[in-house]
Amino acid sequence: ALPIYQMRPHSLGFCLVLLALVLSLTGLVTCHDNDRLSGPKGTNLMEISTRPWLYALSQKYNKPISRIMDIPVAEFEYYQSHGIKIIYMMGVWHLGPYGLHHDQTDPNLLQSYAQVLPGYTMADIIGSPFAITNYTVNPEVGTVEDLKWLRSLLHKLGMALFLDFVPNHTAVDCDWTTDNMDYYVRAPKGTQPPYDPSVYLPSGIAYGSDPYSGAWTDTAQLNYWNPDTRKARILEILTVLSVSDGIRIDMSMLLLNDVIEKTWGPQLASWGWQRPSTEFWAEASAAVRQQYPNAVMMGEAYWGTQSQLISLGLDFCYEKQLYDQLASGNDPSIESWIKAQPLTTLAHDTFFAENHDQPRAANYFGSWQRGFAASAVSFTLPAMSFSYFGQWSGFKNTLAVQLRRAAPEEVVSQCEEAYHALFDRVLAHPLLQGNFSSFSQPSVVGSGQAGNFITSHYQSTSTSDSLLVVVNYSGDTSFGRVVLDDAISPSNNGTVTLHELYSNTYYERQLTEVKGEGLGFVVAAWGIQAFTYASQT
Repeated sequence: ALPIYQMRPHSLGFCLVLLALVLSLTGLVTCHDNDRLSGPKGTNLMEISTRPWLYALSQKYNKPISRIMDIPVAEFEYYQSHGIKIIYMMGVWHLGPYGLHHDQTDPNLLQSYAQVLPGYTMADIIGSPFAITNYTVNPEVGTVEDLKWLRSLLHKLGMALFLDFVPNHTAVDCDWTTDNMDYYVRAPKGTQPPYDPSVYLPSGIAYGSDPYSGAWTDTAQLNYWNPDTRKARILEILTVLSVSDGIRIDMSMLLLNDVIEKTWGPQLASWGWQRPSTEFWAEASAAVRQQYPNAVMMGEAYWGTQSQLISLGLDFCYEKQLYDQLASGNDPSIESWIKAQPLTTLAHDTFFAENHDQPRAANYFGSWQRGFAASAVSFTLPAMSFSYFGQWSGFKNTLAVQLRRAAPEEVVSQCEEAYHALFDRVLAHPLLQGNFSSFSQPSVVGSGQAGNFITSHYQSTSTSDSLLVVVNYSGDTSFGRVVLDDAISPSNNGTVTLHELYSNTYYERQLTEVKGEGLGFVVAAWGIQAFTYASQT
């Protein structure tokens, strides 16, 4: 089967493979030079905030680690050894003095820093990585040679490199704001200064925004109804992909024509800009496929726009609905929501329990144990898993994107061990690496605690085995049973050998029992068990 990134939504091969659920993780990405990726590929992604990580590593090693090439190779080998296949280095692009000054003087931001990092200093404020002046490398992290070195290293480790693209806006001090004002949304033509300072810069260029929030006053809003803006931005996407294997696209849904019209329609119309007949992402993805056919495009997307963005050419999109439901507690709606998702939709989803925009999972979910359980539910679905550095350590303290550090805290060793076991033993299994022919969510029966469980079941495409995952999404140790209709006894002695991956424990059970009343299990609060067993193909 073709790797998933090579199949476009309109192709018959794409539909057939997704319907068969072969998430062909072998060959997820192919590099753009002769340094070929080696080893198995996958879609387990780790996001790293680059400048805070450099600062933390300097403290860890007690020496300056001021650029990407200074990072010890062992740091990347650690992630590789625990099943991470994609490193997303967030915040490597050039920033200007305007954004830094904004972040060091804005009263609301200063108040927020004091809350998350008491005793912060001006040196701790490093500027938002989403107020980008241009797509050259921020000298605070190195040069383009650092990115080339990193991508080559990751390829040798069988991993891939993702970088940011922030499409909706530029920094206020991007050269375009003076050289190419038509690239931006502006106050309605004929409006006289002074302009509304809550919406517009003194020049009349609008601050970056979306339909539901206030202005991001360190940014300037781009005009995607100008064909020249589109061309310029596509060139910048290609620039990012010249040194990476994929891009994480910030707030990708803001570029949809419907969203633009809702947010900026009157301003654009006053200047004579008309709604284009095509969507930007259709044009951009076509250009990407022509120059970098193996590149992966992952969009941050909300408001039910994911399927539209996938149809326009993005490969993966964030899925936040499950995250929100898991935060509300164990409810039948969680499993109902998962069951309602077509497998072709799950194949393009990116699930997370934490990222740089969301609170730390251990804080948001109330404990590291519950945050881990939310990850276990999400990451054992047939989709991309998205972790954030520090998540595995059980950290609770917020790392604001404008700061180089969070308030210090100790690593929670039990949390780290739990994530290692999840990634090393469970997610590494071939059936969770795309080699399956069917996916379902069998019912848990046999006790009043059955409703505490969320399940996943996979059957193999090539071998006679199956995998049952049960997550106890509750604060109580719970018992349940799942009937294993497909179980067989390979030795014909009437017994079934079950390998529980998370604890690496083997069990013998009677075939008549697991096919009749079901396999019984007792799972600790917020815990996971994952059983492999011989099955009929």
